[in-house]
Amino acid sequence: MDQILGKVTQLGRGITFKTVISDTTIFSLTIPDDNCVQYSPEHNLDEENWFVLNEFSTKEYCLDILRSDINSTRFRTLERSEIGKIEYIISYQNSNEFHFQRVQKATVINRKFISLGDEFKVVEGSKRIIINDFPDALYVKDKDLLYFKKLSSITSIFKGIDSLYREATDAEIVEFLSKDFLIVDEQFTYNHVKIPNRKRIALALEQLNSFEEEQKTVIFESIKEYCPDLLSSNGKFNVNNESDLQLLLYGIGQRFYTTPDGREKRIANSIIRI
Repeated sequence: MDQILGKVTQLGRGITFKTVISDTTIFSLTIPDDNCVQYSPEHNLDEENWFVLNEFSTKEYCLDILRSDINSTRFRTLERSEIGKIEYIISYQNSNEFHFQRVQKATVINRKFISLGDEFKVVEGSKRIIINDFPDALYVKDKDLLYFKKLSSITSIFKGIDSLYREATDAEIVEFLSKDFLIVDEQFTYNHVKIPNRKRIALALEQLNSFEEEQKTVIFESIKEYCPDLLSSNGKFNVNNESDLQLLLYGIGQRFYTTPDGREKRIANSIIRI
């Protein structure tokens, strides 16, 4: 049975799913395989594409409800007093699909409005949840695939999934800025590093740890070629601000390239491995 479930957290009872509406579907979504990209923090999606995670049920951040069989009778009906406690809804459809949408303050409206149904009338004091055109995530059980557009949109649903693309901690930023191939301006400290570069640093540390010494040499030579302004007289890289840091991190991520005709040097804003 298709139904819409609401996730609520009740004091002393933990996480509970309750039936909001039965025999109803709210999303109609088909994602072609050629519109899917394996999730990578280095990739910026095109508008029509979706990220996908394989074997999602094996991940530690997968929800238990996705691993078990859905029996509509196991869920109690949501009470009116619990509407404000809904954190997200799941539209369970076709006995196989779980469509997720966060319920934020901006998506819950409690205003007087005119209903334009079979009968035009003014409705007062009715709470409504705005349904988006597309869900924040879709889990297809028989394929064991999770589809989503933005990781940041689903971190509150799948606790721990942000480990796929996390921000570097203050200690990790200090560690990175202390690398022996850098000369960092004394006025530019770890607390000046903003979120985008914090995420790039987390990724760069993993990349540097995976590189062999020969690979590091090649990458550093590439940075010197594409970013000569970063180079100091002793062969190290100067980092005086966020822009310098961003260029350096792009270099470590091997984002620099030259067009085939050799006329233009560029930075790849997005990467798909082939």
